[in-house]
Amino acid sequence: MSNMRDFALYEKLNDLSAWLFPVVDRFPRTEKFALCTQIKNSVHSMVRHTIRAQKSRDKLRWLFEVDVELEVLRHFIRHAFSRRYLSARRLKVATE
Repeated sequence: MSNMRDFALYEKLNDLSAWLFPVVDRFPRTEKFALCTQIKNSVHSMVRHTIRAQKSRDKLRWLFEVDVELEVLRHFIRHAFSRRYLSARRLKVATE
């Protein structure tokens, strides 16, 4: 099987987490164990499902799970923006 570094989705998720985690670490203290944790767990879940997709014969099942988790992450990102924890510029970067 190919190396995970050859899997484009895995690389994109690594880039997303490298950018996003320091951003959410700057959220207010009241959100440290709520929204910040939910966002990080969502990204970690997508990574986990991506690895499963890469190693599984049933790739569509796991890629569907990644897609569902992506929608959950988008919800959390929009919520953070509505609470003014993210600027419009950061919202744009996160959604791209």
